[in-house]
Order: sequence, then C-alpha cells, then structure tokens
Amino acid sequence: MRFDRPFEHDEDVSPNMTPMIDVVFLLIIFFLAAAQLSVGGEDDIELPTASEARPAERMNPDSITIEIKSVPGGAGFSVSGKGYSYRDLLNNLRIQVEAPPIIVRADFRVAYKQVQELMFDCASMGIQVFDFQATTGEETGP
Repeated sequence: MRFDRPFEHDEDVSPNMTPMIDVVFLLIIFFLAAAQLSVGGEDDIELPTASEARPAERMNPDSITIEIKSVPGGAGFSVSGKGYSYRDLLNNLRIQVEAPPIIVRADFRVAYKQVQELMFDCASMGIQVFDFQATTGEETGP
C-alpha cells in the first residue's frame, strides 16, 4: 500500500553565508597585513659597510626614515617610499611639532656631502638625533 505525500516546498535550502563572509574578512585582513609588510622597498639601496656597525638597541616609533638614493645628477630623497625634492623634504620636516629622531639610509654611492648637508639643515631645525644604517660586510644576501 502506497501513501502519497504531498511534496513540501516550505524548507529553505539556501546555503549559510555566515562562514563565507567570515572567510572573506579574514582574507582581507591577511592581504592588508601582507601589503603593509611589503611596502619597505629596502632592496634598492646598497648600504655602506662599517666595521663597527651594530643593531639598533631600540626602535623609536616616532622616528622618520629618510632614504637617500644615488640618482643621475645627485641624490634622490624619499620617506616611506614617497620621493621628495630636497626642499620639500626640509619643508615637511619643519612642520613637525616635535623634533623626531631621524634614521638615515644612504646608498654607499651617495656623496657624503649630501648626507652632511641634510644633517646640518636638520640640526638648524632642532633635530639632533640621527641613526645611520650600515652593514658590517659579513651579511650575505640570498
């Protein structure tokens, strides 16, 4: 004996989107964090060697890293990957409320005169704390 049951259409068979949305948000967070780590651009500067180079004892979160690259006709200045003319760089440093510590990453091909000029101009604005990045010559790159 067969009983016919009416086919019920009341059930909702759509997929649960909550886990998919969670995964999408986690991927967004991952890619944002990975993008922040890759912004450095530190590979294109060849640091000078110094026999007495030592690691920084502590990093100041307020410090400003100025990169000085060797370019045809002089030096190119950048902060956080953004290029500046020397005049614009000094103008941006002048508007700082407090004198921040400066970390100088100068290519070994840059004339010392240009680094010295930057130091003198920063000192005239009240910026007195400088750190210089160098290598010991013992590191071997990949």
